[in-house]
Amino acid sequence: MQPRLVLLDLDLGAFGDGVRLIHPLAASGANVVVVTASADRFRWGECMRYGARKTLSKTQPLNEILAVVRRIHQGLPVVEAREREELLRGWHEHRQEVQGQRQQLESLTPREREVLAGLMEGMQVGDIARVSVVSVATVRTQVKSILAKLGVSSQLAAVGMAHNAGWRAVGRETVSTLPDASGRHSASGTG
Repeated sequence: MQPRLVLLDLDLGAFGDGVRLIHPLAASGANVVVVTASADRFRWGECMRYGARKTLSKTQPLNEILAVVRRIHQGLPVVEAREREELLRGWHEHRQEVQGQRQQLESLTPREREVLAGLMEGMQVGDIARVSVVSVATVRTQVKSILAKLGVSSQLAAVGMAHNAGWRAVGRETVSTLPDASGRHSASGTG
């Protein structure tokens, strides 16, 4: 028997991101209501994009969550068209921004990716140089090249951009951890 209603959290711990479950559940006929600790409105729009009927904050009173469940059970709408469009528009704009960031990250050479990965792990330039068996000046030059290619002015901004784009380096291969347009999480590498 298929459930008529599913309350879903986005943070499933060791099981990953709950967003990947929304579309299959909705396609099977379940009404998906996401109840999440995330206040990220882009994530809320993503949930709507993949078929959630409503996204609610875990900080909402239980009575409000139950009211949404009752409205769905009665066949009533649970989100205004304006709110839905606003969430979807925000998600789409954020997605375009992330795609642009990914393209910039793809412009990095394999060595620059390694340096950025080190920065993301909290390593200092001197540590990266020591591990890579190159001079500090060489790593500084590589960092300057990374900043120029990404169009940012600091190492912190470069690391922030990489995190925002879901980018991480695994060995010499770059992996995106954000879902692609179909909702699947890509594991395709570059490098």
